[in-house]
Amino acid sequence: ARKLGRTEVTLNAQTAVTGFYQNHGFVEEGEAFAVAGIAHQTMRLLLEPLKSTGRPVAKPRQASVEPVEFETLEATRQAVLQLISKARRQLCFVTRDLEHDLYGHNEIVDALKRFAIQSRDGGVQILLQDAAPLRVKPHPVIELSQRLSSSFQLRMPMEPEDLQYPSAFLINDRDGYLFRLIGERYAGVWSPAQAARNRQLSEEFERIWQRSRPCTEFRALGL
Repeated sequence: ARKLGRTEVTLNAQTAVTGFYQNHGFVEEGEAFAVAGIAHQTMRLLLEPLKSTGRPVAKPRQASVEPVEFETLEATRQAVLQLISKARRQLCFVTRDLEHDLYGHNEIVDALKRFAIQSRDGGVQILLQDAAPLRVKPHPVIELSQRLSSSFQLRMPMEPEDLQYPSAFLINDRDGYLFRLIGERYAGVWSPAQAARNRQLSEEFERIWQRSRPCTEFRALGL
């Protein structure tokens, strides 16, 4: 909060635990009130602003790279591998059913595993339009997401326009992207660094992601 320039933090604590927050500097504010029949108390903590350390120097972006067309499954795999290897904290996928020939390939699964283990505060977000094929045939990425559940998030679109979205794409947090106009075909364009197009796809991804539901069908059960 201090890094964001906030001068105070407020919270509503159950009255039974206000002492915990008082020990950390919070003070009670106003009268107690009930939430779902439980007494609560508003508490506030004033924050001292951080000392300025000077204006941070922005990291230079990678030089823009013109997109390259691809037309085969193998070329698609190689582009995907490069985008995964360049990612630092985040990978976002829009896919019909995690095409097994592409994302089930051993090299790609291994690359996703390495990324998930190395990215501490990021992860893999997958928008999955059709889960039915994955219930019939095991998929190594689903199995990987169950083993590394803190690094993988899967959601399924709810809106008809999202379910019928015809394209497929992958973006990373290093301005890279891969876009297939027809998601059922292994043909499209990709670039390891093109900020403008990456930003457009990121915004499109976020719009669909926010109106999609968590995909709980493949959560591992602790038995």
